[in-house]
Formats: sequence, C-alpha cells, structure tokens
Amino acid sequence: MTMQPGGSWRGKAAGAAVVVVAVAVAGRLAWELLQPVIPMAIGLVVVGALYTFVLRRR
Repeated sequence: MTMQPGGSWRGKAAGAAVVVVAVAVAGRLAWELLQPVIPMAIGLVVVGALYTFVLRRR
C-alpha cells in the first residue's frame, strides 16, 4: 500500500479527530495521575522559595 501526499479531506478530518481524542485522553490520564501530587508540589515550591529568600538575606 502506498501513501499519497494530500489524501482526501475525509481522511484528514478523521486523522485530526483521532489526534484530538488521543490528546484529550492523555491529558485526562495525566491529570488523574498528577492530581494527588499537586498539593505536595505546591508546598515544596513554597518551602523552596522561602528557603532561598532566607539564604539570600544573609
């Protein structure tokens, strides 16, 4: 089977729809996996910022 450049508009639309759905699924999966970690990450950023602020004042 050979791939011709250009293709039909239906094929392009179907390919674009597949990409949109794949990105949506990947984003949802990433959000579900990272959601429990977000409060800890925010806390680490705040502590790190305070730590650097205190060390720069000395």
